[in-house]
Amino acid sequence: MHTWRAQLYQQMQNTLDAITDAHISALFWGNKTPSEYPNIRMHYVKWGLAHYLARSGLHISLLMGIWSTILRFVPLPQWCRALFLTGALSVYSLLSWPSISFNRAQLLWFLYLGGWILQKTATPLWGLAHIALCIVLTNPWQAGCLDFQLSFFLTFILMLYGYQKRTG
Repeated sequence: MHTWRAQLYQQMQNTLDAITDAHISALFWGNKTPSEYPNIRMHYVKWGLAHYLARSGLHISLLMGIWSTILRFVPLPQWCRALFLTGALSVYSLLSWPSISFNRAQLLWFLYLGGWILQKTATPLWGLAHIALCIVLTNPWQAGCLDFQLSFFLTFILMLYGYQKRTG
């Protein structure tokens, strides 16, 4: 898989000019290895947009929101749309350079999509707790990483705040 992804990146580098390739690689795939990346980052910092280059769960949520909104206009059952979104998310994750928050959001979306396919409902707190447990069981060193702790803690606090406002 790594070889296939590297070949695809190489084809994009050969097809696109260096600056366009660096923009696409950084914004969509999270790949910050192109030689033009430091120059691009400098411009994003100057414009106050450097956070767009960060890989986060927000990227996944925005893409899934866009894709699911578009699919609402397609007359298919929800489980078919969920299968399509699962495939799109799988391809996107194979092409991307993941981070802890990226993995958290991706796994949470897979959990939600599985619920849509099976016509079951998973609450966000239940899903977050199970995703955290799965990540720690499969890769225990991440529990010691500050970005893992902050990412899950902040998401947990935001979910609790949302529940509190709703039941309020």
